[in-house]
Amino acid sequence: MRSDFIILLSKREGPKWFRFIQRPKKKPLKYILKGFIINGITPMVFIFWIGTISIATIDFGYSTGFEFFIFFLALLSTVLATDMTKAFLADKLRRLITHRFLMIMNVVVGVFLIGFGIRLLFMAKNGLQLFG
Repeated sequence: MRSDFIILLSKREGPKWFRFIQRPKKKPLKYILKGFIINGITPMVFIFWIGTISIATIDFGYSTGFEFFIFFLALLSTVLATDMTKAFLADKLRRLITHRFLMIMNVVVGVFLIGFGIRLLFMAKNGLQLFG
């Protein structure tokens, strides 16, 4: 009886045979192309670029020339840097996001949305006064 208990608590060794599973190779160009396509069809991207062009041409007066080129070069560099930073941080946060974390976040966001909806109802009743 004692030997059965020891066998129950000891680790069992797995089978000595195993099979290699070949994983598909990562194709970075494919991922980059998918990213461009997904970002290209997002409506907010169009709104962002239309707004940016409007500000550059109307408010700043960058309609032609070198200033226009430098402005958009700086803008594209900033967008690229922020996108790369987001991708890097998303990879680091992947292990923090668990089922429990998502459940807690769903509850917290739900409570805030309900509160925001109630606030909007009161604002509509009081004539859209933001504060007071």
